[in-house]
Amino acid sequence: YDETLTTLRYANRAKNIKNKPKVNMDPKDAMMLEFQEEIERLKQQLASQVPSTRASRLGSGSGSGPGIETPRARIGAAGGVVALVAAHTRGSPGTTGARMLLRPDGSQLGTIGGGIMEQRLIAEAMAAFEAGGQSPQLQALRHQRRDPATIGPGESGLICAGQQHNITLLLRPEHDRATLARLAELEAEGGDGRLRIDAGGLHLESSPPDPAAPGATLHAGANWCYREQLLRRERVAIIGGGHCGRALSRTMASVGYHVTVFDKRAEVATFRDNADADRRVVVADYRDAGASLSWPSLTDVVVMTTDFQSDIRGLLGCVGRGFRFLGVMGSTAKIRAIDSALAEAGVPPPERARVHAPIGLPMKSDTPEEIAISVTAQLLQLARERQQTDKRLTARTETPARP
Repeated sequence: YDETLTTLRYANRAKNIKNKPKVNMDPKDAMMLEFQEEIERLKQQLASQVPSTRASRLGSGSGSGPGIETPRARIGAAGGVVALVAAHTRGSPGTTGARMLLRPDGSQLGTIGGGIMEQRLIAEAMAAFEAGGQSPQLQALRHQRRDPATIGPGESGLICAGQQHNITLLLRPEHDRATLARLAELEAEGGDGRLRIDAGGLHLESSPPDPAAPGATLHAGANWCYREQLLRRERVAIIGGGHCGRALSRTMASVGYHVTVFDKRAEVATFRDNADADRRVVVADYRDAGASLSWPSLTDVVVMTTDFQSDIRGLLGCVGRGFRFLGVMGSTAKIRAIDSALAEAGVPPPERARVHAPIGLPMKSDTPEEIAISVTAQLLQLARERQQTDKRLTARTETPARP
């Protein structure tokens, strides 16, 4: 009797188990799958509540320099206030091109440096909403507080040294929506043109991209004018749209890179559902990927396909094309085999030496997320080194304000 009763109790409990069985799946993997499905459901629910037009970088937060988009925002019918760092000097918490969007409901996206400086700007923006508008403003702020009791004119309230020029612009839907829509189209098409902000508002100028010219310039003074090329200077191409490619897309997009992902498998979920990539390209042969990239001198290429032969094909399509960085993921043994295969394919030693392998900072990286962080950190480190040695790719202030 006792055994029968116990059996019935367990059977009743089994009927109420909510877990969905997964054949040959580790319980932790099953739980992660459920979390991923819930995240995708929430993403779809959120997407249904916002306009479908892709946002421009003007309505995006950024903290990594000119031409950066992180994260993607959408300008609603209520408009918003955009604060943008038009120029900065060393030590400033805000970097040129960083931007913040403040919505009428008080919600915020992005940052221009934080702290009391940002708090004051938010208060001024809310006052502008209540007043019904204001013309664009340019403000030069020193990060050197002289009087602990008060914040004087031209002082940010911060003490971190340096200075920055901030622009605040009230977006008016009835006036700026067409310009913002066109701005998003130009960015999606490749970055032709320039953004101009002056006391008269927001404008678009027709001009071809020029990677050799500064990404952003500010002419300060009574007739101030800020110009920014729409071409994204920091770009990454990921050959391989698997789990590591998906994770790397997420981290690179979060630090402002233009992300292109290549894969031969259009139906694989990690590629198909990659919302962090600006472009997803299906190729019949990974060797075709390199030739389809428009700005090799601005592009870092990371090869992380599903197998050794696919890695070789991806690398063969990229060597000798002048990419800013070319690297491949793999173990020490795999890297030796890749180098031998490239040699057999006729790739000369100087080109083979330019292939970074294995990619990522020297840390123990096992999961896709850990690998993505390691690779992202390496690419950011190299980007900062380039900025220090090539001043043409940083913004300049033509008439700087004096502290």
